[in-house]
Amino acid sequence: MKRNMWSMMAVAVCAALAAGAALADDGGWWRPEVTVGADFASQQMTYGLVDNDDPIVTVSGSAAWKVFSFGVEGIFDTTDWGETDGGYGDREWKWQELDLTPAVSWTFEELLPTPLETELSYCWAHHPDAKDEEGEDANPDTQTIGLSLGLPEIPLSPALSLEWDIDDEEGAVYAMLEVSHSFELLSAADEDADPVLALELGAGLGMGNAKRNDFDAEWDHASLKDVQLTAALPWNVGPLTVKPYAQCTEQVEHSLRRASRDADPDGHSFQWVAGLAVEATF
Repeated sequence: MKRNMWSMMAVAVCAALAAGAALADDGGWWRPEVTVGADFASQQMTYGLVDNDDPIVTVSGSAAWKVFSFGVEGIFDTTDWGETDGGYGDREWKWQELDLTPAVSWTFEELLPTPLETELSYCWAHHPDAKDEEGEDANPDTQTIGLSLGLPEIPLSPALSLEWDIDDEEGAVYAMLEVSHSFELLSAADEDADPVLALELGAGLGMGNAKRNDFDAEWDHASLKDVQLTAALPWNVGPLTVKPYAQCTEQVEHSLRRASRDADPDGHSFQWVAGLAVEATF
């Protein structure tokens, strides 16, 4: 029954996104911007820690209208890692997380000398039923509140994002301060369009409060958490973007590095992820 319910929900969401795209093409009254995508990654990382040491596939869709948006994201295992190491059972080529994320965003033009982009979001992360050896829920659902601030028109485009868990890991807060820059490699014929090919480089510094670090590493202290470096080569062809990317991350504090080694089947704290993201916007 539950599987049928989620199948019906997935069909309804896909139908809504398709209808939105049709309305936009036909001059419909609400004219949403619809985005669909798939991301193939060599492993799954959360807060700089390994969540799945094997490749995963993330399928997503979103619709945005004025300041409002709604996104759906499904994460699929490609192996039985969840049964052998993850504790949530064999989910090979099955979904192991479904995120539903409504959000509202604003751009303030006059608050600062440069435009300030903001977004406030809510996410419900749903997981399939799984029991541990004691019969407890090994993979509970959770809910988070997100806030992001960005200054896209100044050098290095600094951005700050915060995620506050209000459910399973109640009170856990993770923050990420990022800088990034894009180098145009091949310009588009239309000067206002995104470049055909670009090189995107970024760096981020994560921070966790005491509850975040306690949940992740049983270390009850607020601290800097992880350092991330990213590189991507987005290739834009009409509404389609194909983006190969790579990311490496390392924990800052000794206790968090130990937790990272414990979470990695090979016992490494330094981690890297390679992937390919494909996205289309209508």
